[in-house]
Formats: sequence, C-alpha cells, structure tokens
Amino acid sequence: MTPLVAVAKLHALPGKEDEARAALQAVQLDTHRESGCFLYALHVDESDPGAFVMLESWKSDDALDSHIASPYVQDLISKSPDLFTGPVDIQRLTALPNGDATKGAV
Repeated sequence: MTPLVAVAKLHALPGKEDEARAALQAVQLDTHRESGCFLYALHVDESDPGAFVMLESWKSDDALDSHIASPYVQDLISKSPDLFTGPVDIQRLTALPNGDATKGAV
C-alpha cells in the first residue's frame, strides 16, 4: 500500500509567529507517537517567518483522520483563531513514484 502524503499550510497572524511555531511544534511531538504517522515534518518559509508548512506521510486516510480528531490537534484548532490567519489548508496527495524508488516518492 502506498502511504498517504499530506501537505498542511498555515499562516501566523502578525506578531504571533513564535507562539504559532511553539503550538505547531508541541503537536508535532505528540504526532510522532502515532502509529499511523510515518512523517510529520514542520517547515517555515525562508522569506516569510509566519508561513508554516507541514509535510506528512500517513499509513492511510483513516490514520490522518484519527490524527485530526486527536485531542492535541483539536486543542490547536480551538486556539487557531488567535494564532493563524485562517483555517489549515490540507492537501491529501497520492504519490506517482517514478525513477529511483527512494527519490521518487515521500
């Protein structure tokens, strides 16, 4: 089975970049303990310290859905209006591996 890849994007409110980063990093630590999580890697845009991107790889759609329903993600969602400019933008992606198996897919 090919893992589900997801890209989640959030943008911090002006002046809330550090608080937003800390909140996302806290969720990241809990998420790494989830059995269905293969990758959950937080990134920030080099040209915009408020633009956060999470690269994710999950065992299945169900694993991602369970993650979103987890208490720590729900807590982050409840805090989001005070930290982020809008809701998280999540893209669920299916890999189209090609060429080198280790370089052609996440």
